[in-house]
Amino acid sequence: MTWHAATVATYVVIGCAALLLELLGRLGVGTLVPLGAVVRRGLRHRSTQLGLLFAWWWLGWHFLSDR
Repeated sequence: MTWHAATVATYVVIGCAALLLELLGRLGVGTLVPLGAVVRRGLRHRSTQLGLLFAWWWLGWHFLSDR
């Protein structure tokens, strides 16, 4: 297995785990809540909004810029 295949497989596993957690949260299993509820609660604070803005800016600058 190449490093590229291992990286892709890791992202697929993480994506499947996130999808499973979201589904369990929507079904009301245990104390899990859907991601939308977590984001909605977090974005009530100005510091979280600014942190999210800067995180997206940093990701875009480092990974999406065409140097």
